[in-house]
Amino acid sequence: MAASWLKAHPGDEQFVFQQADMALTQKDYADAELRLREVIRINPDNAVALNNLAWAMLQLKKPGALEHAEKANKLRPNVAAFMDTLAQVLLAENDTGRALEVQKQAVALQPDDPSLQLNLAKIYIKTGDKAAARLELSRLVALGAKFPQQKEVQALLAGL
Repeated sequence: MAASWLKAHPGDEQFVFQQADMALTQKDYADAELRLREVIRINPDNAVALNNLAWAMLQLKKPGALEHAEKANKLRPNVAAFMDTLAQVLLAENDTGRALEVQKQAVALQPDDPSLQLNLAKIYIKTGDKAAARLELSRLVALGAKFPQQKEVQALLAGL
């Protein structure tokens, strides 16, 4: 069905984006990368597609994710989810100082998003700031069942 739709409607950005989104949901990052590249070919300024492409490439450990993450943030500044992706890409490239700065800004924009706080704690751990990591992780522990990643939080705390 998808192939026949695209044949009849070449350049249907939204349809290709939906396919990419489904691939991301299924953690099929290779398929998501291909589809997101097609979305960006159709619309080079689709900030969501650029961000998601950076995320897929990060998961695949492919070079080039930083360029896409930075462009997404340039096109749509102060979007916490985009900043989070950028920080994770920077962290993977061992630019911990900039990753920390960007992640702190993301948390400041959405202080009630525990996934952003968890990523901030991970960056603190990588930078060696155990006290700051412990503080972020303790905030997540206080959320209890409201934050389903408690096992990961406990594992990170145990490693400090």
